Amino acid sequence: MITGRGDLLLRRLRPDDAARRDVELIRKTADRAVTLTQQLLAFSRKQVIQPRLLDLNDVVAGLAPMLRRLIGENITVATLLDPALDRVTADPAQVEQIVLTAPSTPATRCPRAAP
Repeated sequence: MITGRGDLLLRRLRPDDAARRDVELIRKTADRAVTLTQQLLAFSRKQVIQPRLLDLNDVVAGLAPMLRRLIGENITVATLLDPALDRVTADPAQVEQIVLTAPSTPATRCPRAAP
């Protein structure tokens, strides 16, 4: 529902419209919600894992803005992507879960850096 409405709004907005960035963010957030739901279903064993060929650089680059918000302002997030990295066969939802979970754990254990 949110994804469809976001797509409709994006079609109506001009490329230079100030609201376009907000609608794009809403659309991406809705996509992440779908992924999270898939992860939860997979965790509860109600969804079959769907491995496919992935470019890990694309996964990490796509998650970088969310990582920055998740970790907080006191910690700098730097992504070092390797263009020579081979593709891997994995379930995208599981890879995203690993990328989002790994850095958040140390952030909560570091008192001076925790948000």
